[in-house]
Amino acid sequence: YVWFDALINYVTVAGYGTDDAAFADIWPADLHLVGKDIIKFHCALWPAMLMSAAKHDAALRDVDGNAKLPRRVFAHGFFTIDGQKISKSLGNAIDPVELAKGYGDVGIDVLRYFLLRDIPFGEDGDFSRERLKERYVHDLANTFGNLLNRSVAMSRKYFDGKVPHAISHEPAYTFADERGVEALRKAFDAHADALRFDLALETLWNGIGTGDERRFGLLQANKFIEDTKPFQLAKTDMDATGVILYSLLEYCRNVAWLIEPVMPTVTRRIVEQLGQSFDEERTKDIDALVSWGGLRPGSALPEPSILFPPLDRG
Repeated sequence: YVWFDALINYVTVAGYGTDDAAFADIWPADLHLVGKDIIKFHCALWPAMLMSAAKHDAALRDVDGNAKLPRRVFAHGFFTIDGQKISKSLGNAIDPVELAKGYGDVGIDVLRYFLLRDIPFGEDGDFSRERLKERYVHDLANTFGNLLNRSVAMSRKYFDGKVPHAISHEPAYTFADERGVEALRKAFDAHADALRFDLALETLWNGIGTGDERRFGLLQANKFIEDTKPFQLAKTDMDATGVILYSLLEYCRNVAWLIEPVMPTVTRRIVEQLGQSFDEERTKDIDALVSWGGLRPGSALPEPSILFPPLDRG
């Protein structure tokens, strides 16, 4: 039963035998994710079943007469704790829902980010509560959250609570632009398409390029604030200050949409902190969302709130 009848469910739930139009639209799968312990059934037995059935049913054949097999099968690894398999019998099982509660209303996002960022997809990975906390504090609170909070707070303070006008594109005062966002997305998408989510997320934090030439990462964005000092520049050059802050706000918006598949709740909160309606923006396609100029200068910025609050020391 398990490795014959059960495998047939893949095509029957897609409409095979009951809804020909739906089945033709859905099948074959572009990507089939399985656990590494059952890969032989999905890469040997299941294709053999499909090829055999395709000889007798055109619905299972493509235009060239070949069996419609899943285009790609990818086997994920397992999590361990201190090198041991997680199991109830060993008493080391972790309730992910309870674990996420310790990180507030974005806890599920935080846990998803950590697992995809820290452990290459497809490999086994050792889970560590301390490592999770480190990622939360360094990557999320101190880097991403700090960048957003400072950028929104300074924009509100110096530009009457509104998104500043970037009246020039002076390179020294612009952290990112159209070409920068395009390059960042290209690098992110390449890693994501290869299912290297760890590298895709690393790109958002560390930027693209090598060595001192790395650009457009969240870490570089925070350094950009320290280098350009908009909090001091506002005393003498409001035009330059506006260019700096607009580029940072618009950069945060673009990164928020890139990271949405991993952290949807965080994306919603960022978009709303930038004065936009998440539900309205979400109706747009990804090319419109991840592009330069989505923030309208002069639009109101809500009072900033802490995206990733300090952890309870207890």
